[in-house]
Amino acid sequence: MPNFVCKKLNKLEFPASINGCEFKSSFEELRDGEYTGNFLILTAFENSAFFISISKKANGEYVVKGDKNTKPTNTSHLHMALNTFKQNYAFDIISDTTSNKTPAKMPLVLEPERLANVLNGNENGHGFDFTTLFGIWNLEYFKEIRLEIGFGSASHLLYRAKEMPNVLFVGVEIYRPGVAKGSKMANEMGLKNVLFTNADIRQLSEMFKNDLFSLVYMHFPVPWNESRGRRALNKNFVQELNRILIQNGEFELRSDDKEFFKDAVELFMQLPNANLRIIKDRQLEIVSKYEARWREQDKDIYDMIYICDKNTDLLHKSQNFDFSFSSPKEGLKDELKNNFNTATLKFDDFFVHFLSLHVGPTGLLLKVSMGDFYAACNVYLLINKRINYIFAPPATKANAKAHEKLKEILCKQ
Repeated sequence: MPNFVCKKLNKLEFPASINGCEFKSSFEELRDGEYTGNFLILTAFENSAFFISISKKANGEYVVKGDKNTKPTNTSHLHMALNTFKQNYAFDIISDTTSNKTPAKMPLVLEPERLANVLNGNENGHGFDFTTLFGIWNLEYFKEIRLEIGFGSASHLLYRAKEMPNVLFVGVEIYRPGVAKGSKMANEMGLKNVLFTNADIRQLSEMFKNDLFSLVYMHFPVPWNESRGRRALNKNFVQELNRILIQNGEFELRSDDKEFFKDAVELFMQLPNANLRIIKDRQLEIVSKYEARWREQDKDIYDMIYICDKNTDLLHKSQNFDFSFSSPKEGLKDELKNNFNTATLKFDDFFVHFLSLHVGPTGLLLKVSMGDFYAACNVYLLINKRINYIFAPPATKANAKAHEKLKEILCKQ
């Protein structure tokens, strides 16, 4: 994470526009009725929006870095914003890990919600320029759409994309550096049929429409045998997978972990009319460096191919959720300032955890962790005359339930 440490800060007066960076507003943390000297700065650069975090150390020095919850996929945007902030607001720099490189262009990378809107057809010709990006008019150019979950080095994803130019490939990776590396390689290869996003598939899958993908790959996921709750491949995801695959579409799982693979097969066998093919030590045209290493160690590789049958009781429609708020209840701001505490509310299939409170000239900034116990998201709520999310949560069932609980607590009834 890029950051710098300084001894002094200039007075933080916002909004300010400097070198293309928009410093929109500042919020200081309020803890136990006392201001801590820790700030969040709402920042935007090009198509990225995020918070810059300022933490005051016990010796009076300041650590300035990107907020980890809103860090942009294109980290060069964060570097640019930190350098601009440093040059205009910081004095006596002690250490600095930021870069002065020209901000990178990542046209093939979309934020998760934007990606879902594009694939669902909500932006086709209305805000997303396929002509400029791919030299085509719209999604109808592609005969099918395929998805790879956790593409890692992207070698398999890019190989397939190169071999099948009339198929749109979508890569989802939870680790940001992998997304940046994969998109850079795709650009260098001149590929015009691949998109990337940095997301947790357990959340993103709920945002896709029905019957979208012809094939979904999941190759060598982390097995999480000691912490099964962290697995992306769970009962809820299997249901979502059945929904977003087309009739007779396929899900291809590939793993070297026998215990994980056995659990996955048992999970799919719970589906009515489950149609599976199991293959051991199948040779593919493309081999990742990790698979090559395992083969050198004589490890077995297991493949499971699930063929989607829409005639099941598990099929359901994608849902549209409303994440808006009504007016805040009377005296809410004073109540939060005087009595805020980091309470956690747990329910059967979701939770709400109040994390921190910051105060600024544009209102209160409430940080909340919410949603699914194993795929939670952190959100920021701006509270003034209205309540709004700074960055909307992923549109999932668990987040929708948590949102309704927030409305119950914060809004007029």
